[in-house]
Amino acid sequence: MPPRLNPVSSAPPRVVGYVRVSTAREEMISPEIQRQAIEDHCTRKGYVLEEVIEDLDATGRNFARAGVQRAIERVENAGVAAVVVWKFSRFGRNRKGWALNLGRLEDAGGHLESATEAVDVTTSSGRLSRGMFAEIAAFESDRIGETWAEAHDHRIANGLPHDGRPRFGYRYHRTTITTRDGIRVCPQGCEMGACTTSYVPNPENHGAASSLYSRYLDDGTSFRELAIWLNDNGYLTNRGGLWDPRAVRRYMDSGFAAGLLREHPADCKCKTPHGCDKSTFTPGAHKALISVETFELYRTARRRRATYAPRVESPAYALTGLLFCSKCNGPMNAHSKNLPKRGHIRGYVYFCANNTRNRACPGTSLVRAQIEDRVRAWLDTLADEVSEQAEKVEVAPDPRPKPTRPAVTRQSLLEEQGRIEDAIADLTVKLGRKVISERAYKVACSKLEAEADQVERSLEDASVLAVHPPVPKGPPADLVRDLTTLWPVLPADRKNHLLRQLVERIVLTKTGHNRADIEVATTWGVTVPI
Repeated sequence: MPPRLNPVSSAPPRVVGYVRVSTAREEMISPEIQRQAIEDHCTRKGYVLEEVIEDLDATGRNFARAGVQRAIERVENAGVAAVVVWKFSRFGRNRKGWALNLGRLEDAGGHLESATEAVDVTTSSGRLSRGMFAEIAAFESDRIGETWAEAHDHRIANGLPHDGRPRFGYRYHRTTITTRDGIRVCPQGCEMGACTTSYVPNPENHGAASSLYSRYLDDGTSFRELAIWLNDNGYLTNRGGLWDPRAVRRYMDSGFAAGLLREHPADCKCKTPHGCDKSTFTPGAHKALISVETFELYRTARRRRATYAPRVESPAYALTGLLFCSKCNGPMNAHSKNLPKRGHIRGYVYFCANNTRNRACPGTSLVRAQIEDRVRAWLDTLADEVSEQAEKVEVAPDPRPKPTRPAVTRQSLLEEQGRIEDAIADLTVKLGRKVISERAYKVACSKLEAEADQVERSLEDASVLAVHPPVPKGPPADLVRDLTTLWPVLPADRKNHLLRQLVERIVLTKTGHNRADIEVATTWGVTVPI
């Protein structure tokens, strides 16, 4: 199909302006300045400027921008003669995207003009100049990307996150430096040279950051409830906004509060790096607010709770989300019922969900009170077994040393490495000035090199630190005792949360009218009939 050309008209050309402010902020030219330059250009040329289309906080590395696509469509469909930009780089910085989208513009009979770069695109030399401007823009984009990659690698090597954004629960200190514009001080008000680039716990909110994990693990609090708790207590995000469940989940998943940095593989093309399973965790240089073990317990609970239905985050019954039908392996849901003498009873009986939805399963059902009574009886038996084992086992001190987390941090190791290098350099200078003998130099250097090798090994060990979730070897005695003792007074959601630390799933097999076999799969790998 031949390209559709716009008819030639004697009226003043109609044009649209296009403004883009890059996310990289490499030039920091405000939209107002760009818009004014476009309006002045159109006035000089006698153009009719119909509108100025904006893409704010939009990268020029691709053309997946609503504004630039709408500007091109105005040329294709509305008879607009040209798109006017402040500079050609505002149109885009991607070579392939530039060629394709400029081709669309010219195939429709339009052209691209710059308000500040005097180029006559109707001539071959003008098109050559425009192409050079486009190549320079692409070069600048590549240069910025390479600089950012180098800065990213440098920060990761020093135990810092890939960007310098603030983190909840911490204050970010930056090394103070002098610039041409004067002195740029640390955001925390430190004097010149008084601090190093690092994250330190913020006394105003580091307790709230660690409390998020304890509330999630101990109380079964959902991300929505955690967001409400943060907002009600006046804790704002780093950008000064209110928390939402997604922001809380991302913060807790990052592991930053545990002293870790999450790294996403560069070759992974997924669109959800925050939740990608390929991400790895390495120790950071900042102080941890929670232990690595607590973070792994959170990750284990997070994976388990991610499979819950939305209502299970705030369960109405003690066994919500734990019951499954043996015939179809589907979940069982509580249903209300009207009884002749007792009236309407909420959650009276559990039915197989696949049976009630579409009869895909013959169905399993049992009265809720019967299931809860049998689970309660199993808990009582389990509590007795735990007490008997505690009485038989004589507690003796473990002769093996307990593994402890290294007291030194990655940052302190890097500082020690720097001190050793400085000491070796100082010895070399003294040898050159004949302050010390060559023999003394070799002895001192050999000791320092041995220390440097030890620090290097420690850094390697820290870089491959692997965190493994604890594997329970039996029922947690304290939890079993507390659950059986407090069962009559605990609310349903609290019972459900505590049961999930003991029970993976409860499977029902129908054996007759109002009768069923029940098996409990425990978190320590044992399946028990009850």
